[in-house]
Amino acid sequence: MEKILVVDDDNTSRLILTEYLKELKYIPLEATNGREALQKVLNESFDLILMDLYMPVMNGFEAINEIREKEINIPIIVLTTANSEEDLRKAANVGADEFLVKPIQFDELRIRLNSMKKAKIFYENRTLFLNALLNENIKSLEVLENLFEKNQNLVFELLEKMYLVSEYRDNETYEHTKRVGTISRIIAQKIGLKVEFVNNIYFSAPLHDIGKIGISDAILLKPGKLTEKEYKIMKNHVGIGYKILSNSSSDILKLAASIAQNHHERWDGSGYPRGLKGDQIPIEGLITGVADSFDAIVSKRIYKSAKPLEEGFKEIEKLSGILYSPDIVKTFLKGRDEIENLYERKD
Repeated sequence: MEKILVVDDDNTSRLILTEYLKELKYIPLEATNGREALQKVLNESFDLILMDLYMPVMNGFEAINEIREKEINIPIIVLTTANSEEDLRKAANVGADEFLVKPIQFDELRIRLNSMKKAKIFYENRTLFLNALLNENIKSLEVLENLFEKNQNLVFELLEKMYLVSEYRDNETYEHTKRVGTISRIIAQKIGLKVEFVNNIYFSAPLHDIGKIGISDAILLKPGKLTEKEYKIMKNHVGIGYKILSNSSSDILKLAASIAQNHHERWDGSGYPRGLKGDQIPIEGLITGVADSFDAIVSKRIYKSAKPLEEGFKEIEKLSGILYSPDIVKTFLKGRDEIENLYERKD
């Protein structure tokens, strides 16, 4: 169960929120001011913070600023009676992710909580992304400063994209996106691609199906086989995803746009949307196409049961040179132990 820290000096508001969170099967903990909240987040982990802005001892602005300065990566929803643009702008500048105006409407709160679940992938990947850089001995202060300067707007831009992803309708789909990112990273790393590309594809690949936001639930969640007309509509998600992610200033989101557009292209030219063939397909499309297909084979879907990992590896290998690049498949199979470990952690 997920833990949520409720920070509010008003006892009644705090009680109402904690009781409602319990009904939603969350574990709520309480703090009466920003200082108390800061101590709690330093001593234990939380999945989300609900933070009032105006409190004694330490207000919400100060608390959020302290939390972000200490690089504590927890999504924060601000609670405020004020609806002034200045307060909202100030809260966003210090690191708030979402806003709710008091008195809190429960339906709106539930929607915000679900939205913040989508933001978790960003926070988790951000930490792992930086750790990967450190593991590659990119420890030079100058390099890190250049990296942050180059991607200084990535936080807000990526979160904005993630909030659009209505595809993340359940935990299983959310986990699928993370696994596609991890498998893509494993393949890229074993090919020997540059560290920057390896890190970028890990961060970008989870957005491969972002375009499904534009596809009807009746098609996405259909338990049976799609009709020819429905399949044609489904294929539109690659174009929608490309449109959402393109024209970004971020190298990571530029790569994500290419992945969204190309991960359904196939080695023999039978894929879509453009019917690219062989090396016409960008390498990020070739890599993510294998990662996405493998996870789809071995994962449960509304229209099918999961196949064993062994079957998944055999199916990808069987289709090498037909649907998938032989070189990418060979590298994918070299990473079999790491990939199997990924699914063991899932279980």
